[in-house]
Amino acid sequence: MQQNVVCKTRRFFNFLIIISILAVSCSFGYAGPAPEKGEDTALTVSIGYVSTSGNSETRTGNFRSDFHTQWGRLDFMVYGSYLFTDVTNRETGVKSRDTEKIETGIKTDYKIRDKSSIFTNVVWRKDEPSGIAHNLSLASGYGCAFLDDSRTKLKAGIGLEGFQEEKIVEGDRISDSALAIYFQVDYRYHFSKNNVLKFSNQSRMSLSDNTDYRLASALSYVSAINHTLALEISYQHNYKNLPVDDKRKTDTTTTVNLVFHF
Repeated sequence: MQQNVVCKTRRFFNFLIIISILAVSCSFGYAGPAPEKGEDTALTVSIGYVSTSGNSETRTGNFRSDFHTQWGRLDFMVYGSYLFTDVTNRETGVKSRDTEKIETGIKTDYKIRDKSSIFTNVVWRKDEPSGIAHNLSLASGYGCAFLDDSRTKLKAGIGLEGFQEEKIVEGDRISDSALAIYFQVDYRYHFSKNNVLKFSNQSRMSLSDNTDYRLASALSYVSAINHTLALEISYQHNYKNLPVDDKRKTDTTTTVNLVFHF
């Protein structure tokens, strides 16, 4: 029975990939205005200090980069982040910096009306301290902008997410896949032109096991120093109700970064 559920999930995951590729292709085919470099097109590089707790205890450096642009009705972003992590062996108490956390992804948002859109997120993750050798996820659904003015922006979306991941359990690697209900929210508040508060959340719950749910939240404050340079302080909180065996449910990441805007 469980094997049939996994097979169906994998088939649906592959089907969702095909549909998303078609949707993105159609979006790129929209005859909209050419992008101009400015607020609609930007490349940022962030470097600085990071502190983690939970499955890793890290005091090291952090690197992140993202590129965002707009073609007509389509918002497009590609990003990546990388850091080494310090992990303490619970049996020996020896701390080593030989694991890493990597995340890279593509996010698209295609506006179908003034306040509604269709989003697609493709993300690849590696989180060895949490027992994840790699995770590939695809989420797609409907988004709605509840607030959108010069000071406040609030947007939420709901859809489905399919993911395949390889877990590290006592040295062995176990593959798993699931289909989940997916929810995302993004909030931004501009105190001034140069000071912005941001909050985002991504939540998913497995359709085959409602006790398997995951929450990822991020809160950050960005203060622009000049047109090119900004200071960002952020806090990320990740929660898994069913973590990998012998792993903690909660991981936190705090960063203080210099952000270079090109």
